[in-house]
Amino acid sequence: MNSQPRPAEFTPADLIEEYIALRDKKKEYEVKIKEAMDREFNSRLDTIEAILMDCLNNLQADSLKTEVGTAFKRVETSVTVASPTEFQRHVIGSEQWELIDFRANKTAVKSYVEEHGGELPPGVNMTQTTVISVRRPA
Repeated sequence: MNSQPRPAEFTPADLIEEYIALRDKKKEYEVKIKEAMDREFNSRLDTIEAILMDCLNNLQADSLKTEVGTAFKRVETSVTVASPTEFQRHVIGSEQWELIDFRANKTAVKSYVEEHGGELPPGVNMTQTTVISVRRPA
């Protein structure tokens, strides 16, 4: 037998109040979990990584193989655009299209669709889904 109350037994205000309370509790748990991950794992992992990097640097090695595993150096790369105007000018002027990733700008596409009677720009798909959002009273 289902002990859950039927939806008709709740008012919209009851459901909104519960939704906000659950969302708040979920956020609290997310913060606690992140703090626990940092305290229990990430801090020690960072320390071990620093010690292993020192070992590799002192040995002037790129990797260190042991019977339980291997530590090795790898390069992570991050690229950001410092000046969009300069970068765009360079890409367009030199026709080096491989330097950029093309993707549709959601806001601009929505405006285009509104201005063109629902017509999408060529080569673009758009999906819209209606969802429920809940906010606190002002």
